[in-house]
Amino acid sequence: MILSVPQKSMPSKTEVKNSARLAQRAAALEILYDVVDGINRCPDLDSLLNHSLRVLKEMVGARSATVRTLNSKGEMCLVASLGFDEDDVATRITLPVENCFCNQALSRGELLCKSDPESCSLLTGDAVLDASSSQMIVLPLYYQGATLGVFNLFLDDEGMAKREDVLDLLRRIGHQLGVAVANARQVEELQQHTIRNTRASLAHELHDSLAQTLASLRFQVQALQETVGGTLPVLVDRQLNQIGDGVEQAHTELRTLLAHFRAPMDGNELVSSIQQVVDRFNQDSGINGIFQKECGQVLLPDEVQRQVLRIVQEALTNVRKHANARTARVLLRAVGNHYTVLIEDDGQGLVGHRSKHEGEQLGLEIMHERARALEGELRVESERSEGTRVELSFQCQSVIRSVDVKDVE
Repeated sequence: MILSVPQKSMPSKTEVKNSARLAQRAAALEILYDVVDGINRCPDLDSLLNHSLRVLKEMVGARSATVRTLNSKGEMCLVASLGFDEDDVATRITLPVENCFCNQALSRGELLCKSDPESCSLLTGDAVLDASSSQMIVLPLYYQGATLGVFNLFLDDEGMAKREDVLDLLRRIGHQLGVAVANARQVEELQQHTIRNTRASLAHELHDSLAQTLASLRFQVQALQETVGGTLPVLVDRQLNQIGDGVEQAHTELRTLLAHFRAPMDGNELVSSIQQVVDRFNQDSGINGIFQKECGQVLLPDEVQRQVLRIVQEALTNVRKHANARTARVLLRAVGNHYTVLIEDDGQGLVGHRSKHEGEQLGLEIMHERARALEGELRVESERSEGTRVELSFQCQSVIRSVDVKDVE
């Protein structure tokens, strides 16, 4: 007896379509899960956007991709890019986007596709645009009517940009990431608000306690000098003057500390903040302080900017207290994401004065610690009677960097 082998029936067109649809839904769910997992797992916003950029680039088969966030001045700041040469990515100049195609997606909060990315590249002058691609997908990150950033996906094939299921999935991902960006910014604003309140509280406490005590001591020492001036032995008179100088110096340093605590950090870009520090140095020391910049406006993350300013302040404090200088210079240089801050003076130098000024050595150690916190390098050079040179170098992604004419030339 011969057993017949049952013949498998060919699936119908409906079954094939249903299977394909189920496969697409499964793939879409897997991608959404990957994005949501990144939202929960990534430690910060930049890590999340980098992770999402890789997911989206692989999802649509893009040749290259970028992600940018919109700052308060309406400028797009590059966060991450994939598929570009290092020379192109190094040109991370933040530019206004009023006339850019991306601005249409930003203002509408809608996903848009463009078939000639070269026109955007010519318009913005931005090297981080893949003008040779045949299609660009612009995916805005939006939340509650506000657009917070944008993904640019550059494709060789226009077919993917015409698939409605793919575009619908991109829209859902854009909304999820928009919520994540909004939440991250709210957390950051809350943290900065807490820091400002703490600093203000400390400033009030110092003003109401130590500042009042030092002011009273200044008055008493001045009154004593006026009362017994010229009648005391030379040694006693000298010691009284040293006490007066010490109280005056402590009062000046406390005023500087109070100014640091009260100074608003966010909203002030680094150039104007350093200028304020140098102006205060000129006022308190009588030394000719000069600030020079080789960059445009620079707004760094608050913690980075705070560390840089503290290094500048400590270096200038050392100049005022120990250098016996006539002139001090502060230089800020920015080339791409590389920053250099130079503080130098024409004073007596550090050689031969190490044992005498223990506070100065402590200040240098603190500056080195701050430089390490920036993952940067601090170099101190000094020669007797030839002054001291403190140079800080570090790398950081600027929140905004407007372009000066000198930068372009």
